[in-house]
Amino acid sequence: LLRELRQLKQSQSRYVSLDTTDNIDKWAVRLCGVEDTLYANEEFTLLFEFPADYPLEAPVVTFTGKTP
Repeated sequence: LLRELRQLKQSQSRYVSLDTTDNIDKWAVRLCGVEDTLYANEEFTLLFEFPADYPLEAPVVTFTGKTP
C-alpha cells in the first residue's frame, strides 16, 4: 500500500491526483474528466478505504461528490 501511495504521489497525471492521505488506510482522490469525453471539464472526489487484508480484499470506493 505504501508503494502504491508513493507511485500515485509521484505520478504526473493530469487526470488523477491525491487530495489527502491523513490515514494510510483512507485516501481522497480527485479525478478529472478526460478531454473529448462526456466527462471533460468535470472533477470528482472519491474516498478509497483499504481493508487490513488489502490486496487480497478490494478497497471500498465511494464517490464523495463533485468538486466545486
